Amino acid sequence: MDLYTRRATSILMIVAPVVTLIVWAIHSTSVLESALPSEIGKIIPLLAANAGLTQINFIIIWAGLILWIVAVIKLAVSMLDGAGGFSARMAITLLSGMVAVHSLNIAVGLGALGAAEAGVAGSAPSVQAATTLLTAGIGIGIIADLLFYLSLLVLGVAIIQGKAFHQAFGWVIITGSTVGIINTLVAGSSAESINVTVQMLTYIVGVSWSVVLGVTLMRASK
Repeated sequence: MDLYTRRATSILMIVAPVVTLIVWAIHSTSVLESALPSEIGKIIPLLAANAGLTQINFIIIWAGLILWIVAVIKLAVSMLDGAGGFSARMAITLLSGMVAVHSLNIAVGLGALGAAEAGVAGSAPSVQAATTLLTAGIGIGIIADLLFYLSLLVLGVAIIQGKAFHQAFGWVIITGSTVGIINTLVAGSSAESINVTVQMLTYIVGVSWSVVLGVTLMRASK
C-alpha cells in the first residue's frame, strides 16, 4: 500500500464508520423514536412524517458504510501477500457481497418510504406495500449483518495469521464479530430491546477498532 493510499484508507477508516454510526443512531432515535424493527405498524407513520430527513439519512448511511467497506477492502488487499492472504481474499469477497446486499436493502427502504407516504395519505394498497417492503427489509438486513460480521471475523483471522498489525486488533475484531453473528442468528428481528442493545454494542466495537487502526495507519504513513 503506497503512502497516499495508506493515508486515504486511514482517513476513511476513521471518518466513515463514525459518521455512519452517528447518523444511524440519530435516525433510530429521532426519526423512528427508538421503534424496534419488528414494530412495522408504528414505523410506517413515522417514516411518512419524516420522509425528507429519512431520505437524507438513508443516503448518508449507505455512503458511509460503502466507504468504510472500501477502506477495509483496501486494508485486506494489503495483506494478500502475507500468511493470512487466503483469509484476506475471503474477507474481500464477503465484503463485496455485503455492498450488494446493503445497496439492495437501501433500495427496499426507499421504496418502503414512498409507500409509507402514500399509505398515510389514504392509500390502503400502499400501506400493504410498505408493510411488505419493511418486512423484506428486515430479512435483507439480517443477511447484510451476517455477511458483515462474517467478513470482519475472517479479516480478524487474516490479521492474526499475517501479523501485519498488532494481534489485539485481530482478537477484538473476532470477538465482536462472533458476538454479532450469534446475536443475529438467535435474535433476528426479535422485539426484545436487549438484542438491539447488543447489536448496537457490536457496532460501537467495530467503529472503535476501525478508528484506532486508522490512527495507527496514519501515524505509520508520516
